[in-house]
Amino acid sequence: KRNTLAGPPDRTGTKKCPTCGETKQKTEFGVDVNRKDGLAGRCKPCDYAGIAQWRKDNPAKANAISARRRARKLKATPSWEDKRKTLWYYDESQRVSTETGVVHHVDHMVPLNHWSVRGLHWHMNFDVIPGAENSSKNNRFWSGDGWSDWSDYYKEFYEEFVQLKEYALWLKSLTN
Repeated sequence: KRNTLAGPPDRTGTKKCPTCGETKQKTEFGVDVNRKDGLAGRCKPCDYAGIAQWRKDNPAKANAISARRRARKLKATPSWEDKRKTLWYYDESQRVSTETGVVHHVDHMVPLNHWSVRGLHWHMNFDVIPGAENSSKNNRFWSGDGWSDWSDYYKEFYEEFVQLKEYALWLKSLTN
């Protein structure tokens, strides 16, 4: 069953990695919301090695996945986006990571690829957050997904969009 944790999982204590057989701190394990404890089954070094091996064994699939992500990002980038502002967020994430010693990511607050919404790749959709928090977010959106800080703001626009869509369908039915 899918983990219903809202936010990062509990990282206190230890866990045994089945690949290397070592018992390590839970901070050595990545996030996996599909697992009961919210943590990946393998430790990060074993996971990275496994991913690298999979990429080596399946270059076509790995390239297709990377190309699909790049295309989605490119398609979601509006022509009027100020590239300097976008670059500032990526520079800021590097600066904060260096200053704090904690890896930070540039997060798309509204995901680029979600079942109910498509966000844009532009500076007003960016936020610099810790990498663990970004990984635990895992493409989620709105309060039903566990992220309610800005959900009321977006729900208002979504409800307005639904009303406009219903109105457009009603108008279309009148012309047929």
